[in-house]
Amino acid sequence: MKVLFPTDGSDASVHAIKKTLPFLRPAYQIDIINVIDWGFFPTYITFPTEEEVAFPEQKNAAQKIVEATRNIIESYGYKVTKADFAYGKPERIILDLIEQEKYDLVAMGSHGKKGISKWLGSLSRKIVTRSPIPTLIARPSKDHDDISKETKEILISTDGSIYSYNAIKKAINILNLQNCSIEVVTVKSGIESLPVEITSDKEWLEKCLSKQEEISNEILEESKKILIENSINPKSVFSLEGDAAEEILSYTNKTKKDLIIMGSHGREGISDILLGSVSKRVLDYATSPVLIVPSKK
Repeated sequence: MKVLFPTDGSDASVHAIKKTLPFLRPAYQIDIINVIDWGFFPTYITFPTEEEVAFPEQKNAAQKIVEATRNIIESYGYKVTKADFAYGKPERIILDLIEQEKYDLVAMGSHGKKGISKWLGSLSRKIVTRSPIPTLIARPSKDHDDISKETKEILISTDGSIYSYNAIKKAINILNLQNCSIEVVTVKSGIESLPVEITSDKEWLEKCLSKQEEISNEILEESKKILIENSINPKSVFSLEGDAAEEILSYTNKTKKDLIIMGSHGREGISDILLGSVSKRVLDYATSPVLIVPSKK
């Protein structure tokens, strides 16, 4: 397995690395990339001929970031295979690397600034919506930075779609989920989301709620079956009721998960629209790292 860590040397990048490492196996190939955004350079600078002559300080800063990141990763007992920097548009460089080098996972931090019009963060948003491979996004959290505990708490969100089942299978394949405490959740729509014609008819309402419960149980059983077939026994499988994003966020904020796993309703490479409002909101507000798994055709 090959893992890419894009880093800018920020606390968010370091946090993402620290939160991802416990889920990687020692034999994985781990690469680091720092991208010097040439959008910040004057327009008269030509690349690549003048980059090292005109801006050696940028190169030196990039080398320091890369080496510091390497030291962090290796201090946890993992080996870095490649550590480099590049000039260009960060999202383009990262996405090209993913395709060219055939990575299995990309993990990066989000600064999680509030009060901005675009969800999540500019670079993180672009990568998670365009990456053809699973993307793990982590935002710094003051009360949940410990990576030394032996048992990791994971929540898998499933809605019964082929995409959510694919996310479980893919996560099992690329992550080390042994010695993890795994919970599986599905969220049922609340009564308030049902048409008034149904809620005003007691018999009809009871039938609808009964059917919802039946479907939820089927979803949870299928998800549990996938885990058990891969020698993973989930701690629990359960359903919540209400708005999916709100319920997932509320539960994970209370229980402080080490990772939330979700599938996307897109194909290889997903758009903002295909990612879906639930994934967007969870990515935007979760204090736990989130793994988004895009579905191929």
